[in-house]
Formats: sequence, C-alpha cells, structure tokens
Amino acid sequence: MNQTFVIARDILVNIIENEVPFSLAIKNTFRKQKVDKEQSRNITALVGCELRHHIIFDYLLNKYFGKIPLTYSSGVLFLLSNLLFLKRFDKNDIYEFAVTSLKEFDKSFENKKLDEFIKEIENSDSLIPNNIQQNSDEYFSFRFNTPLWIVRMWSKQYGKSVCIKMLKGNYKNTVTTLAINPLFTNETEVLQSSSDFDKTIVPGILSYNGKVPVRKNAFFEKGQIFYEKMATKVIIDSLDIEPIKKIAIYCSFPNNIYLDLVSRFGVNVSIDLINSNTQSYFENKKMINLLGLPYINVFDETYKEIYTSLSNPVNLFFVLPRNSMLDLLRSTPDYFIKFKQNMLDDIIKEQKETLENASSRLEIDGNIVYMIPTLSMKEGHLLIKDFLIKHPEFVLEEERQFFPYESLDSCLYYANIKKIK
Repeated sequence: MNQTFVIARDILVNIIENEVPFSLAIKNTFRKQKVDKEQSRNITALVGCELRHHIIFDYLLNKYFGKIPLTYSSGVLFLLSNLLFLKRFDKNDIYEFAVTSLKEFDKSFENKKLDEFIKEIENSDSLIPNNIQQNSDEYFSFRFNTPLWIVRMWSKQYGKSVCIKMLKGNYKNTVTTLAINPLFTNETEVLQSSSDFDKTIVPGILSYNGKVPVRKNAFFEKGQIFYEKMATKVIIDSLDIEPIKKIAIYCSFPNNIYLDLVSRFGVNVSIDLINSNTQSYFENKKMINLLGLPYINVFDETYKEIYTSLSNPVNLFFVLPRNSMLDLLRSTPDYFIKFKQNMLDDIIKEQKETLENASSRLEIDGNIVYMIPTLSMKEGHLLIKDFLIKHPEFVLEEERQFFPYESLDSCLYYANIKKIK
C-alpha cells in the first residue's frame, strides 16, 4: 500500500477516534516515521483537507456505503479530498488505496460500487444532497463544515443572516497579527526587516504572511513583537487605565495583555498575572525574565485561587476565563471534533465562578474587563446580564461582540463592568 496514504490514515484515525490534536498527531507521527519534506507537506495537506470537509464527506460515505470503521473508509475520504480539492495525488494511486482498504473490511467488496460513487460525485452539481433544503441549518452545517448544534445556536442567538456571515467568515483563513512593542522597536523597523509583514487598519498591529513560523523571527524571539488580535488592541486603546493603580489579569488561555500594558506604560507597571494554563505560565515567566519586568508577579493558579493569589483588591481586573474558544473553528481543522455541546454547561459554570471570585478582589470604582474569544451569548451577553442582576453594586459601561466577518477579523466578546459601591 502507498506509504503516504497509510501514514495519513493513521493520523486521521488518531485525530478523529482518539481526539489527539491535529498538530500533535502530525508531530508525533513524523517523529516516528521517516518522511521527507515533500511527503510531510502532502500528508499534512491531505489530512487537513479531509478534516475541513469531514462533515459532508462522512455523510456521503455513510449514505452510500453504510457505516465502515475509519481505518477502512479513510481511503474513500482521501479520494474525495484529492478529487474535489487537492488534485495533487495520482488518481490511480489513491483509488487503489481506497479499494484495498475497503476490501480489507469486506473481501466481497466490488470496485464497481466505488466507481458508481465517484461518477455520482463527479456528475453532481453540489455535494449536498437535494433532499437537504437550501437555507436550512443542516444545509449550512454541510456547506461550512460546522457542527449542526453550533449552526442552530448561532442562528437562534444572532439570527439567520448574522449566522451565515459568521459561517462564511469562519471558512476563511485567519490573519496572524502581532503588536509592536514601542519600548524596543517600531513599525518602520519591523516592516523594513521583511516583506512578510504588512500594516493593518489598527495602528501598532502588523499582519504576518510569511511561510516560516513567526516564532522564529528575531523580533518575536526578543519580545519586540508579540501575538495580539486587532480587537484586543482596540479594546485596550479604549480603556481609561491608570498605571499607578493596581492591575490584575486572570487568563485560562494564551494572551499577551500584560505585554500590551508594558508597551504602553513602561517596564515599571505593576501587574499580578494569574495563569491557569501551565504552558502559558512558563512562557510568560520566560518572557518576563527576558525583558526584565520586575513588577509583574506571575502565579500558576486556577480560578478557585484568585482570592488567595491577590492579597489586596485591585483597580482594574482583566478576566479571561475558560470558554468554548469557538474562534478556533477558523484556525484549527479538528476543533469541531474536539469541542462537544455537552461541555458548555461546565464551562459556563466555571465562567460564573471566575467572575464571582474576581469581583470579590475589586475595589470600589474599579473595573472588570471580561473577554472571551468565542461566539456564544450564554458565555457573553447573557452571563454578564445575569451577573449584573445578582450584583447591583456593578454597572455595565460597555459591551461588544466582535465577529470574524468584520474588518477587525476577530471572534471576541468583551464587557467592561464597574463597581460603584
């Protein structure tokens, strides 16, 4: 059997059945297998293409052939990926792999059935069956490779037209954006260093379109530029921040708000940075030591330890709790597999507890800035509304939902609430 397809099959099975993250499944397999650069690129492209069309491919396969274990059906999924989108593998090679795999499952399988399937696909105007009503949630689930429950949720919460815009926005590649740290460099210097950087509509934010990971860029390694979404920069720009007052940040996912604050107010700004993500904790510690930031205290704690991490109330508290991270639907081809609907209740419960714990460490006239990179009213607007009903000592100063189809290319909910008594 073709070794490229065998390796791709094993990776796909690992991702879908064992729920190993896409990047980790690729990385671990390539460590064990001897593959050259071209082969590794082809395998990654093949698996990625299948995942980005998996919902409709899996539906068609089950409809035509019945339920077949992924180990044996992956050849057909790869055949569809190459036939309709990639077009980089020899048709006969991938056809042979598909037939061989199917016959391993059922020795009586006849090539004629696969031939009929291919012919039907090639002669069809649309992959989505005619019995699926256009403009239905099911139709858009297939068209944009998004779980049906998510399509239904967005349609219900934001309306059909906004839902469709979100699905179209999610289907486009995300833009890698980075903030300039003006303490150490400037836009002109970075732009002149490489044509891989471009200006964006937000001052101080550059986009990166290089083929080499930006982490290997000298500016990035020295902390002179850092990851930041355009919407995050816009939000922080809008805040009335007094650096002499105490600032705290709680985050359960990677972010660089502390670096943004340092770039604005200098290395002497005082921040308590609470990480519940251990990897982020060590990365932040490394960057803080590299840049020499003496007044940033870093804690490796969960949302339950917020109260014990902060000895005194703070004036400004950035709260970035665990969330559904639905922004990853755009950038992570297997995220729709890993995130399940039944996970939402536990996430929302944790968000509420995180907000409660943070609010207990806020001084009067202080603000909580609540930010989550997702699209879910239950995690955003409705959660904040419920908190304000229970806490009349807080008022909402501003809230906004950023959508991926807007000019800021961001999937982010933000609320700024103030403690008035």
